[in-house]
Amino acid sequence: MNQYSVFKGILRNTAALAAARVVERSSTVVLSFFVARRLGAAGLGIYSAAMVFFGLISLAAEMGSTNYLVREIAKDRSRTSRYVVHLGIMTVMLSLIVISVSWLIVPHLGYSPELRASVYVVILAAIPGTLKTIQEAVFIAHQRVEFITYSTAIAAVAYVSIAFYCLRQGYGVVSLVTAFAVVQYIVAFCYFIFLNRYIARLRCKLSVSFAIRLINEIKVFAGSSLIAGLAARPEIVILSLFKNDAQIGFYSAALRIVDVWQLVPQTYMTNVYPVLSHAEHVADRNTARVILEKSIKYLLAVSLPLAVGFIVAARPILALVYGAGFEPSVSALRIMAWCIPFSSLTSVLWRLLAARNQQNLLLRAQVLTTIARLSAGYGLILWLGVAGAALSTALTMLVQNLFMEFYVRRDGTRLGVIRLSWRVSMAALVMGVMAAMVVNRFPLWIVVPVAMTLYATLMVLLKAVSIDEFISMRKIWQVDA
Repeated sequence: MNQYSVFKGILRNTAALAAARVVERSSTVVLSFFVARRLGAAGLGIYSAAMVFFGLISLAAEMGSTNYLVREIAKDRSRTSRYVVHLGIMTVMLSLIVISVSWLIVPHLGYSPELRASVYVVILAAIPGTLKTIQEAVFIAHQRVEFITYSTAIAAVAYVSIAFYCLRQGYGVVSLVTAFAVVQYIVAFCYFIFLNRYIARLRCKLSVSFAIRLINEIKVFAGSSLIAGLAARPEIVILSLFKNDAQIGFYSAALRIVDVWQLVPQTYMTNVYPVLSHAEHVADRNTARVILEKSIKYLLAVSLPLAVGFIVAARPILALVYGAGFEPSVSALRIMAWCIPFSSLTSVLWRLLAARNQQNLLLRAQVLTTIARLSAGYGLILWLGVAGAALSTALTMLVQNLFMEFYVRRDGTRLGVIRLSWRVSMAALVMGVMAAMVVNRFPLWIVVPVAMTLYATLMVLLKAVSIDEFISMRKIWQVDA
């Protein structure tokens, strides 16, 4: 098998993994919309807070083992069983400790009875959640991510169906969280079957010395994972501690709408990353520059009009998605709309640093951003509530981009974001002004297609994207087997 065949295999597996993540995220977002309509802002707040706690505990218990496993198993696949068994036992033990500590802390946080019960239930899903991530790492290392894609799709359909049934029958948030926990156990068990049957037979042969070596080697990965956990929606945690369930719901309502569109840069850059890594590895700086510049331009061409649209039409969008009663989410959505272009730049910059093997700089940016986010979040939320949470999210994402851009520029790389985006920005701005004049007079189903048509026309008139650019990118992607 030549290098081009391997490269195409990487792209196929990356696309399959991206599809799994899109299905997983989309199902959660769609369910959040229905929870808000059935249970109101308080119900959405409880559900969102429970999911955030699940993510925090899972990341803490997982110890960064996913990235570590992918690297080590890719070096020697014959050691799959040894790594999985040892790390699986270690993460289960750590999960039990984290669960025990959480059960002791939660009663003293002043949560409402329903939020407290939801957190108790979702904590129990930490064990299958961590085991699931370990097994997914094995599938990725063996380039068999189709197991992840199929399982995620089936689990998403099953969970959403159960959740819809519970909502229609009048059950509360606790039932949804319980269904989520049960699905986590089922998926982890299915992964176990797939792994044993199609990847490697797991044998329980324990070694204390090997376990100690794992602990020493995984420390850096565990630190990065813990930082990522702390940076994963700390605003919701702060709101849960100092505000009420409804405040969490108002913030989550805006967050869910913005999160949907962040899938675009994540999916696009997941597929671009192997190509960019290959170009950086062979020191083909011209190809890397073309990929970098075009990725920035294309992602901003999608994200900037979305941001402007959300700013202009925040109120009717929230009314359409959630119904009445979400007025406090309007200002939050307008502020967080800027997270869409910010996340596009983030997706490009961190993958560029990773492609250059500069993870240490990426970790440094994560640490600095996390400190800023926790500090700003605490102060702004106490001062402004929901709007403060949204402002903290947008500002810290901007700060993270500035840190990463600084590290990228250290070797002489010039991003030229303004040069690449000024025409796109002009088209989005004119579209926004025109939409603002009619958004309160006509329904969204008329305003949106008219605004899109106007934006596309302006992009052509301003020559924001040329045919030559598409041709150059197509040549880069054309790899003969």
